[in-house]
Amino acid sequence: MDSEEKKKLPVNIWLVLLFAAYHLNMVACCIYSDSRLGWEGPLYYLKESALFVGFFCFFVSRRIIKGMLPRRIVLVVATLGYSLGLLGVIFLNDPARIKLPAILAMFFLGYMGGAVYYYLSAGVFGHNFGGLILSIGLAIAVSIFHFSWVFLEKEAVMLVIMLLGAVAMTYIVIRPPRDWVFMDLLPYERDEKIQKENRNDLWGLVVVSIAIVLVLAKSDAIQLQNYAAIAEDVKASRLFAIPAYLLVGFFHDKKKRTVSEIMLLSSMLMLIWIPNNLGVSFAFIALSVFLQNYLVAWIILRFFALAPKTREPELWAGFSRIIMILDPIFGTFFLSLPPEDHNLAYIMGTVLTLIVTISVMLLMMNRYRRRFEEAMSEWDVTDEGEKKLLRIRADYGLTPRETDVFSVVLRMSGQSVSAMADELGISRTMMYRYLNSISEKTGEPDREKWKEL
Repeated sequence: MDSEEKKKLPVNIWLVLLFAAYHLNMVACCIYSDSRLGWEGPLYYLKESALFVGFFCFFVSRRIIKGMLPRRIVLVVATLGYSLGLLGVIFLNDPARIKLPAILAMFFLGYMGGAVYYYLSAGVFGHNFGGLILSIGLAIAVSIFHFSWVFLEKEAVMLVIMLLGAVAMTYIVIRPPRDWVFMDLLPYERDEKIQKENRNDLWGLVVVSIAIVLVLAKSDAIQLQNYAAIAEDVKASRLFAIPAYLLVGFFHDKKKRTVSEIMLLSSMLMLIWIPNNLGVSFAFIALSVFLQNYLVAWIILRFFALAPKTREPELWAGFSRIIMILDPIFGTFFLSLPPEDHNLAYIMGTVLTLIVTISVMLLMMNRYRRRFEEAMSEWDVTDEGEKKLLRIRADYGLTPRETDVFSVVLRMSGQSVSAMADELGISRTMMYRYLNSISEKTGEPDREKWKEL
């Protein structure tokens, strides 16, 4: 493995901090503005929808606005717009006057989020530690928010967090990666068959995410009904989110999709049924925080990984936010149920269990269906070279695109990486990501020895 490839392997600390800064701003801005404007009602949904519109506008504007300087100027304007909107929410005392600044702040926060989303998706998911980059960023954001919210005045916290967001955007504007500035990588994956498979996976992900939000809403409703008694326990248990994030990132990087989905199903079922057995206690709150944040991190990571590899990244990126708006809607429904009606609680738990189980099983079955179809297609292959590629793909778990890269490397042995990238129609940077991934999966860093596999 040459020196340029080795540089791709370590975790880039700037990517971790960038995602931490943005996620910190998103969480803090949502919670702070909600605390001033309310957690439900038309204004709440309008404000949350503005975040989705901001995501959408970034991806659309990226297709329209060409050239490095205009793109940088628009990002600077979005950062300033977010800062001014948030300052209005912080310092205007009249609730009627902070409605427009709050909506504008959320819109520009969504636009900034589109930039971070695009940047990280281009740089993280060809990385050996892409899942940990995001999960460590989430953990840092939660830790900073928790400790600052406890020990500082809320207005001071928001000013510091806003400055961190501005610094993160400045990093993207001043030091953008070459691919992000000069190339339009969307969609990253040009194979139409893979794009279609990713869209199918994303539809399954939408169904599972709605089931997850149902479960989260039920768990939140139990906590809200008893919040006066458990307020201190909730504060003390927030840091249990950190191991949940790290676990999701670990499963992603180790390609443990089945294990991750079994953990997902277990988490959802536990959140449905544990409250009936343990009641509201610190153990329940801590376990709920761990399970809830595992589910949220799983949604974030899966949307980050799949959405850019379709032809409609702006829509799929926004879905991850739109789905979360359902949380208070479902939560209001669960809060309206009489807590003393145990039969109704049992029926609701049973219905939720069925919805959750069917949703996750559909997601898993879709993946295994593709594997079965790929295995059956091997019977139709008569060429010995293609049979060898199919065998290697099955033995080492290569993706279809990685198999194409592997084939080109064997066929163009001795030629430069740039020539191979041109043959595949991808950038040199993307080519190195595929090479690193194949090296990791096969355990063979020397490409000259791949023909012996």
